[in-house]
Amino acid sequence: MISRRKFLRSASAGLVAVSAARLTAPPARAQNRVRFKIEILQDNLSSPWALGLLPDGGALLSERSGRLFLLDTPAAPRKQRISGLPKINAGGQGGLLDVQPTPNFADTGEIVFAAAVGDGGRVGTEVFRARLAGARLTEVERIFAAEPKSRGGRHFGCRLRFTRDGDLVFGVGERGDPPRARDPDDDAGKIHRIRLDGAPASGNPFADGDGAGRATVVASGTRNSQGLEVHPRTGAVWFHEHGPRGGDEVNLLRVGADYGWPLTTHGRAYSGGSIGVGPEAAGIESPLWVWVPSIAPSGMDFWFGEPFGESLFAGALAGRLLARLTLSGESVVSEERYLEDWGRRIREVRTEYDGAGVPRSLLILTDESRDAVLARLAPML
Repeated sequence: MISRRKFLRSASAGLVAVSAARLTAPPARAQNRVRFKIEILQDNLSSPWALGLLPDGGALLSERSGRLFLLDTPAAPRKQRISGLPKINAGGQGGLLDVQPTPNFADTGEIVFAAAVGDGGRVGTEVFRARLAGARLTEVERIFAAEPKSRGGRHFGCRLRFTRDGDLVFGVGERGDPPRARDPDDDAGKIHRIRLDGAPASGNPFADGDGAGRATVVASGTRNSQGLEVHPRTGAVWFHEHGPRGGDEVNLLRVGADYGWPLTTHGRAYSGGSIGVGPEAAGIESPLWVWVPSIAPSGMDFWFGEPFGESLFAGALAGRLLARLTLSGESVVSEERYLEDWGRRIREVRTEYDGAGVPRSLLILTDESRDAVLARLAPML
């Protein structure tokens, strides 16, 4: 059991110097050895948010406005709209967010999805499970609701992934209200881990319900995570999150960790002023990688194999690019940038594998209210 005091550690022990390896300047523009062939698979999409890859080769595609589609394959010319969604609030950055099949989808047809939901101007992130029957959702059940709900349309999170143990892990943004990320009795600004029935996952810091914090919370002090993925070799959960003006981070999820926001950040306020005590502090989990200036990362996936070796790909909204981070164990050692000349906001990134489990291409969703696309990026030597 982790105490409230230990979970929300103080920075009073003093600051820790920032490692130069974590970079505080834009990375050098390397000569990219690999180029991508871009194939447009779907067009005329409206603010797509997520791509859930199904075990039969099909896919689920969500649009933030509240539309959900079933694709026979990502490249199928026809997409079926799925009915049966609950009422969704699509204001601001909210709406229908991630959608993913459960680990036992092939047997049960169950999926999970996240959305901004609320009435009377108060909205919050909610997570649902449902059964896909043809092109309709049945047995829709809410399994998580971030409380308290609040006004405004910012920072909802929310990528959904299943751990090797079958738990569902996801991030909820601090809704544009930074102090909420450090309040242990608030769901906002946290990484959560639950079972498929909505119960807190075993091993969560406050799962025994002693009142020291929310039982579903596994880590605190995050701003707005829109990328989260389970390492295919180690099972570790990696996530990235938006900083303010600079300071986007890539982090490794550790149970009970405090990621600092808004006590620490590598960014600055939009007014130009400082935030908190500085970039790092004692007791605060340090990021594996920092982007200054911000690229506004969204979506991410791993790649292990030729031609990229051990890599993590992340899309960028403000940066309008695809970033590739070269990995060495639990470290990020360098970055290369792709698609900068394409000029599109990249919302989602998924690795596509062949029948032998070898990565062959990337599937990406661009983020535009009109004429967004689902594209396949095939590396060319």
